[in-house]
Formats: sequence, structure tokens, C-alpha cells
Amino acid sequence: MIIYAKQARIILRKKNLLSLAQEFMDVRIQCIFYADSFSYLEEPMRP
Repeated sequence: MIIYAKQARIILRKKNLLSLAQEFMDVRIQCIFYADSFSYLEEPMRP
């Protein structure tokens, strides 16, 4: 039973890391998207 609990904890930790990495990637993609949209907004304002 103790061994199973340890394995389950490791699996949960791995899943946690995976979800964290996925969230980080989502945030990075959003930041890139926002940076692109801001640069498009700035284009016409340049003299």
C-alpha cells in the first residue's frame, strides 16, 4: 500500500509538471500573439 501511494504521488507530480509546462506555453503563445497585435497597431502611427 505504501509503495502504491509513492507511485501515485510521483504520477501526480509528473502530471502537475506537465500541466504547469502546458500553462506556461499557453501564456507564452498569448504573449507572442499580443506582441504581434500591438506591433500591428503601432504600424500606422509611425511617421
